[in-house]
Amino acid sequence: MSAPLRLTRPPTTGPAVKALQKRLQALGYAVGALDGVFGPGTDACVKKFQADHGLAADGVAGPVTLAALAAAKPGAAKPATPAAATAPAAALPPAPPAGPAPAWTPQQIAALLGCPVANVTAHWPQLQAALAEQGLTDCASAIAALATIRTEVGSFAPINEFGDTAYFTRNYEGRKDLGNTQPGDGARYHGRGFIQVTGRANYRAYGQRLGVDLENNPDLALDAVVAARILAAYMKDRHVGTLAAQGDWRGARKAVNGGLNGWDTFSAAVAKLVAAARPVAPSVPTAGSAAIRAAIVEHARWGIANEGQIHYQQLRPIDGIGQPRKLPLQTDCSGFATLCYRWAGAPDPNGLGFNGQGYTGTILQHCRAIPLAAVQPGDLVTWGAAPGHHVALVLEAGPDPLLCSHGQEKGPAAIRFSLETQYQPAPVTWLTCID
Repeated sequence: MSAPLRLTRPPTTGPAVKALQKRLQALGYAVGALDGVFGPGTDACVKKFQADHGLAADGVAGPVTLAALAAAKPGAAKPATPAAATAPAAALPPAPPAGPAPAWTPQQIAALLGCPVANVTAHWPQLQAALAEQGLTDCASAIAALATIRTEVGSFAPINEFGDTAYFTRNYEGRKDLGNTQPGDGARYHGRGFIQVTGRANYRAYGQRLGVDLENNPDLALDAVVAARILAAYMKDRHVGTLAAQGDWRGARKAVNGGLNGWDTFSAAVAKLVAAARPVAPSVPTAGSAAIRAAIVEHARWGIANEGQIHYQQLRPIDGIGQPRKLPLQTDCSGFATLCYRWAGAPDPNGLGFNGQGYTGTILQHCRAIPLAAVQPGDLVTWGAAPGHHVALVLEAGPDPLLCSHGQEKGPAAIRFSLETQYQPAPVTWLTCID
């Protein structure tokens, strides 16, 4: 019997973790990228699944939890807390700007969605071509397609539906609503692709529509070009682009999913994409703010150079708050960011007047969110929903910013955003408090 899967340092990786992630995603849990890395996002989803199903929420995917995962039905994810049902509805994402799709690079899309850059680089051109084939070249359609892919397949690559022959037979065999009329159709026509096309009738219909013999060769739906064309045709048939252009994001999600499974992931992706698509007036920093940003970056690079004497520990009051460039230093991610701001003469990103307190949550509360296109050196980025999981400093701006991250004993370290995001939970929030 294989060892239980759990959060470790360094993280556990491999096919078993990827299979676990696929199953969690199929059940409606926002696991993020299907990268085979058991990071904080996977840990949180395992605990959420366990809590939803009356299991000990310890984050350990052992025999009991794996059996419960295999038996669970799609849509099993429950609201985050009992209070969620009575809490005021969260603000809906805004309507997208009119006009053509933005000329986003794969690096920008990967950063916005938290998807592997290599997969976006490989498949975004194919998706653009498929959308153009259906006349969906507008901004709203591009955002709807990207948010749908982020929700359905966080890895930004076509996938097989999680399950085995017994699972597919149990759920799909004999389903006349899916056109499964022949023995073995349930397993043969299980979900594949970017949106998990399912059932003989759908394979036949989209095969005929696209001139691809999907009915006799269902695995062709895993080909990225074919999967992209199916997604675009599906969106066209269900007027997803029109709904998105009207700002009816719930309608757009229902048109694809049939319900609102994965709504939190979908709406968060839409909000980021809409913000990134809006024109941003170029920032003209004052001489003072430019000098402060440069000083923040200089202190962060000093930390990287002295990594051996800076140890990871969550201490409050923050060690070194009144001693510029103290060594040895014991602090955590938010503590180090706060120190860089303090030593540079910048405002306290926690809004606490540098009283030695603060953490990722107070940084999220005090700083203002900005789109990636507006990020400058010295700004901050957080991962995880409030109160946040991790924060890092921006050393160099751009489509894939260079960061200074101090999230473990080996740090602070310089790391690209696209790489750090592979180990951190969604959502990503870019922040500033420097005018």
